[in-house]
Amino acid sequence: YGGGSWVTEFALLTGISTKAFGDMRMFVQVLMEGRLKETLPQALENCGYRTLMLFPMSTGFVSLDRFYRSIGFSEILDQRAQGAPTNRERDRFYFQNALDAMDHHFKSSDRPLFIYIQTMASHGPYYSAYMPEVNVPGGGPGTSAEMSEYLRRAAMASLDRDFLMDAIKRFPDEPILVVRYGDHQPSATRDLINDVWGDDSPDIGADGSPGPFITFYAMAGHKYPVPPLPEYDPFDIAYLGTVMLDAAGLPLSAAQQERKRL
Repeated sequence: YGGGSWVTEFALLTGISTKAFGDMRMFVQVLMEGRLKETLPQALENCGYRTLMLFPMSTGFVSLDRFYRSIGFSEILDQRAQGAPTNRERDRFYFQNALDAMDHHFKSSDRPLFIYIQTMASHGPYYSAYMPEVNVPGGGPGTSAEMSEYLRRAAMASLDRDFLMDAIKRFPDEPILVVRYGDHQPSATRDLINDVWGDDSPDIGADGSPGPFITFYAMAGHKYPVPPLPEYDPFDIAYLGTVMLDAAGLPLSAAQQERKRL
């Protein structure tokens, strides 16, 4: 809870579970800089894609920019490059920047485009109201203040997702696959998970999965039919990159085919 976003992100982008690194998993980007092949951005690069990241922090945040470039991102737009007043803007701020980049790209290039967008509005802490002037529902009677604030932000995120899916209709000739995923459980859900799994093992689910990291992924298409998703529920996020490539109809390398088999 309240940390480890980059642990989930590493597994998504590289196809390697951070479980393999034990107690060093929090430092895995620094350890593995320049050492990895067959990452998701590299696979897309090999298919001719331009690879772009929208990053809400400054480029030097825990040296992540060096790691991102080493695994195949050719461009990184950080907080300053995006003109962000803070590192915690509303989701639609980052989505609008992505839409502007898409508009420029589609007018000037025939290359396919991959954009990885990180957002921050739904991220904790939740002890104060985020954008209190926005009138969205929180929790009902009896809901804790922390959970109510998280639900407010989730409601804003839902509105901003709808904004994105409506806005990409401006590209009528471009097939687009949109993939969303959660990085970890918010601190606001700690008590709920404890209620479900008991106080003896509050961070471990009945199947041995770490409760704070069980979350969701979803896919939607614009001018692109999303194929049926895998029936495995849940699966390790290290496989999500392969699922994405497969859903996009891209050729899988031998390594990606083996990940799909696994």
